[in-house]
Amino acid sequence: RMDYWSVNQGQCVALVGASGSGKTTLLQLAGGVLQATSGTIEVAEKTLTGLDDGSRRDFRLANVGFVFQSFELLPHLTVQENILLPCRIASDQALVGSAMNRLNPLLENLGLDVNLRGRKPGCLSQGERQRVAIGRALITQPRVILADEPTGNLDHQLKATVVDLLLKQCREHQTTLVMATHDLGCVHQFDLTSDAKKLLRWEDE
Repeated sequence: RMDYWSVNQGQCVALVGASGSGKTTLLQLAGGVLQATSGTIEVAEKTLTGLDDGSRRDFRLANVGFVFQSFELLPHLTVQENILLPCRIASDQALVGSAMNRLNPLLENLGLDVNLRGRKPGCLSQGERQRVAIGRALITQPRVILADEPTGNLDHQLKATVVDLLLKQCREHQTTLVMATHDLGCVHQFDLTSDAKKLLRWEDE
C-alpha cells in the first residue's frame, strides 16, 4: 500500500489506468472538486482537506487549470470568451486585464489563428476545440494543470499534437501537469508515470 503520493513543482506526470480505475476521481480530489473523506490532500502548498466548497472553488480558480476529454466549452460563447471564462468567474478585473495581454501570444503558441477568436465552438474542428480547452486551462497561468483524458476523442495525429502542446506549455512555465490517460503510447514523454488504481488503493487488489 502507498501511504502518500507526491509530485514536484514543474513535473509532468502521466496518470495511467483503464476506464473505471479512478483517474478522474483522483484528479477531482487534487483539484478540490471532490472532498476527501480521509487522509490529507495538499496542492500548491495549500491543504485542501477540510475546506468548504467556496474555499476550494477559490483555490481552483487561482491555482488549477482543468482540461477535459469532452472539451466542456460553452457553445454560446466565442473562442475568446471560453478561454477567458475562468477570469470572468473569478470576478477579478486585474486577472482579466493580465489575461487579455496574454491572449494573442497564447493563441499563437497553441497554433490557433487569432481570426478564430470570434467563432463559437460549433464552427471549430475537434482539434481546434481541444486547443481552446487547453488555452482556457492555461490563461490564468495556474501552478497546476489537471488533464482528464484530453486526447480521448482525437485521432492519432491530433493526440500527439495535443500532448506535445500540453508538455511544451507546462515545461516552459514550470507548471505541474498531471494527465490521466489509458494511452500508453505517449507516457514516455512524461517525467513520471503513476497507476491510478494503486494510488487510490482499491480494496479489490
